[in-house]
Amino acid sequence: MHKSINPDNPVYIIDDSQIDTYILRRFIMNHGQFKKVKEFEFAQQALNSINKNLQENNFEDYPHIIFLDINMPDMNGFEFLEKLENFPESLTENIVVIIVSSSDDPYDLQIAKSQTSIKHYLKKPVVESDVKSLLDNFICVK
Repeated sequence: MHKSINPDNPVYIIDDSQIDTYILRRFIMNHGQFKKVKEFEFAQQALNSINKNLQENNFEDYPHIIFLDINMPDMNGFEFLEKLENFPESLTENIVVIIVSSSDDPYDLQIAKSQTSIKHYLKKPVVESDVKSLLDNFICVK
């Protein structure tokens, strides 16, 4: 069963590739249901943003969907997920994580399948119809 998300909350894109981020942002905005997309080149920046929202009780800017690259400098996607687990479960249980990666490494795929927070694995280059379909699956009907 899929989690329902609120399209008023921002979608986070965590990816060190500006081109991939730009393309993914366009696909999300073309979907038409999401008003806010926040982009982070480094995973630590996203963690800082989540922590700031938590400290300020700003749950409207708390992400419900995170598109996450695996291979990034400083902190990879799996390390990001480990640190995300330190946040209250009442918040993290509502986050849908979608891996977006060019990795064909069987080890990466195995880890992704073992993580309960990861709901889908998109292979780069990303196709707009795949992004639309995923967003449609997770959106909350109002």
